Amino acid sequence: MKTIGFSLLVAIQLCATALASPPVGYYLSAEGQTGAALESVLHDIIDGHTVISYSKTDEVMGVIDEDPNNTNNVGLIYSTFSMAKTGIGSSGSAVWNREHLWPRSYGLSTSGADNSDLHNLYPCNASVNSSRGNKYFDESDSTGSSNSISPENTYDSDSWEPSDEDKGKIARAAFYMAVRYDGSDANTLDVSISDSPNAAEQRMGKLTTLLAWNREFPPTLAEKARSNAIYTGVQTTDGFRGQGNRNPFVDYPQLADAIFLGSNVETLGKWQVRSFPIGELDDLTLTGPLADPDGDSIPNILEFLGNSLPDSDTSKPLATVTFNGGTALLRYRRAKGLELSGYDANWETSSDLKIWDPVLTTTITEADEGLTTVETLSIPQVVGKEFFRLRVFKIEND
Repeated sequence: MKTIGFSLLVAIQLCATALASPPVGYYLSAEGQTGAALESVLHDIIDGHTVISYSKTDEVMGVIDEDPNNTNNVGLIYSTFSMAKTGIGSSGSAVWNREHLWPRSYGLSTSGADNSDLHNLYPCNASVNSSRGNKYFDESDSTGSSNSISPENTYDSDSWEPSDEDKGKIARAAFYMAVRYDGSDANTLDVSISDSPNAAEQRMGKLTTLLAWNREFPPTLAEKARSNAIYTGVQTTDGFRGQGNRNPFVDYPQLADAIFLGSNVETLGKWQVRSFPIGELDDLTLTGPLADPDGDSIPNILEFLGNSLPDSDTSKPLATVTFNGGTALLRYRRAKGLELSGYDANWETSSDLKIWDPVLTTTITEADEGLTTVETLSIPQVVGKEFFRLRVFKIEND
């Protein structure tokens, strides 16, 4: 007689990051929103900020980008070294200047609020800034070039790939610009992010790459402190200067997927925005992959996988093992954006619950449920004991 066992295994390694929260109620009007509606509400929240004169932005950056190891220097985007605050200039490797992450040629003005928006401006070595030019952000071709001053970055004929240290902050700056500027401010245009960048049409890119960088490289405490300093203001030699607005995607990076990802794809971040109040998104004890806020023994990663909400009354069966004659049928729900969230799942089999091997199958059928698919694996029965488990795991990047 054959014995069948079944277990559901979640094997995930988490990296906890302390997250600073924005003021209570700052995002209250955005609760429950996704897609275009969320983008519109966030625009209204961060719109109309106090505009700092472009001529004063270098002094503000001298405060918000100060090198913590040398207070006479500013840290640089795209580079691992810092430079003297007084060493600002127009060109050459011996000076730094102001880098527009979203280039002027992609729809920014020289006289509007967008030109001096500090959420988009960073100190940059002038030579490296020249190498970047107006290239959009993407993974570089295998034959990409680099600037000897900062070889951590690579570039090809039309795109620029920064080092891993900068990828997340660059993505979140781009999301901010796309939401903040819709052409309603004086001397500004409506800008957007796309997988088809086009400077003449104010489309920056590449969207898919920026979304991936945002997920893979979450905000650091330093990035959060910078966004908060722009919001609250800092003391400069001739006054207190701040914009009075935040970058929502630095506060809550999950908002990017909720706005820019297609409606037919779900990721963990998008699911978190749909499932929790915005103010709870940075509380991993409630929203993290292994959290179980409703106490039903189904962690969030499995609720997401099955397109359930973190409420025991809405949880759906995630995986089942049944038999049809001599064939074992392994079924499970799979979120369409599972891999985008950095996770994957596969069936494994064992005869002794000690050694587990991937299930080898030649038959897979699917049923579309919208944000999820139901996958069915057909496996001929074998003689003896056989156990199955669905293993959900975090994808390790090289």
